[in-house]
Amino acid sequence: MKLEFISPEMFEVVRGWWKAHDHPDLPIEIMPDIGLAVVDSDGRMNAVGWLYGCNSAPVGWVEWITTDPANTPMESYKSITLLLTFMNEEAKKNGISVLLSTCRQKALGRILEKSGFKKTDEDVSHFLKLIT
Repeated sequence: MKLEFISPEMFEVVRGWWKAHDHPDLPIEIMPDIGLAVVDSDGRMNAVGWLYGCNSAPVGWVEWITTDPANTPMESYKSITLLLTFMNEEAKKNGISVLLSTCRQKALGRILEKSGFKKTDEDVSHFLKLIT
C-alpha cells in the first residue's frame, strides 16, 4: 500500500463512500491541502483522511477518516493505521505537536487509541455551518 494526496477525482469517489456510510456530503472547499489516500497495489483507494492545522497553536485535526465500504475489516484496519502513521509524520513536519480527532465508529475509536490517541470525551455531536 502507498499514500497519495487526494485529487478532485478521488474526492468524488469519497463522496460516494460517505453516502454509503450514511455520512453527510461535504464540500471540497472545506478540505485542507493535506488530504491523503491509502492506495493498494491495484490502484484502488482503501481509506482517506485530512489533516487540518491551526494558525495560532501547534494543534492539528485528523478528520473525515473514511474507508471504502467494500473493504474487509482487516483492509480498513491496515489502511487507517498506515494513514494515521503518515498523518503523525506530516504533523511533525508542519510544527504540529498535538493531534485531535473525532469519530462516531467504535472500531475507528479503537484504532485511534492503538495509534496513541487518548479518549477525551464521549456522546458528543458535531455541527457544521457553511458561511454564505
